[in-house]
Amino acid sequence: MKKKNFVLMIAVSALLLTSVNINVNAQKFEKGNIDANLMFGGITFWGTGYHMSMPLISISGDYGLKDDWGPGVFGVGAYLGIASYKYKYTSDYGFKYTEIVFAPRATYHYQFIKKLDTYGGVSIGIRIQRGKEYGTYYGLGGYAPTASSSVFGLGSIFVGAKYYFTNNFAAMGEVGFGTALLNIGVSWKFGK
Repeated sequence: MKKKNFVLMIAVSALLLTSVNINVNAQKFEKGNIDANLMFGGITFWGTGYHMSMPLISISGDYGLKDDWGPGVFGVGAYLGIASYKYKYTSDYGFKYTEIVFAPRATYHYQFIKKLDTYGGVSIGIRIQRGKEYGTYYGLGGYAPTASSSVFGLGSIFVGAKYYFTNNFAAMGEVGFGTALLNIGVSWKFGK
C-alpha cells in the first residue's frame, strides 16, 4: 500500500510539472498575490508502531497582505489536511486513525534567490482525530483505548520554499512541526 501511494504522488507531481510552459521571468510572492498549494506529506510525528495508510494530502492558500513590515511580504491564509495511520497491537488487532486539520495560517515571505520564494510561518487551528478498531483482541477483558479526540491549538510551525518555473507555477516543499514533517507539492499563483 505504501508503494502505491508513493508512486501515485510522484505520478501526479510529474503530470503537473510536464503540463507547464517554462518561463525564465518568474516573479516572487508580492502584496495582492494569492497562492494555492497542493501538498503531499510523508514523515510523521506519530511514533513507533504507527504506519501510514494514506499519506497526508493538504491544500492551503496564502494571500499577500502587507509588504511594509521589513524587506519581505506578510501573508495570511488557511490550511486543510487529511491523513490516515494504523497502529497494530497484535498481528490481527489494532486501530486505524484518520486525522483532519483545519487551521488559519500566517506566513512571512522573503526572496533570497531569483525565482525562489522562501517563507516561514505558523498556523493555529483544529485537529480532529477519529479512530476505529479493527480485528479481534484476545487480551484482558477486551480493553480498548479511547481512539477519538478534537483539539484546538498550535497546528504547525513551518518553513518552506517555492521554485517558480513560470510566473504562476512553482514546485514547493515545507518542513515543520505539524501533521507531517516533510511535505512536497505544487503551487499556483494568482493576482498581480
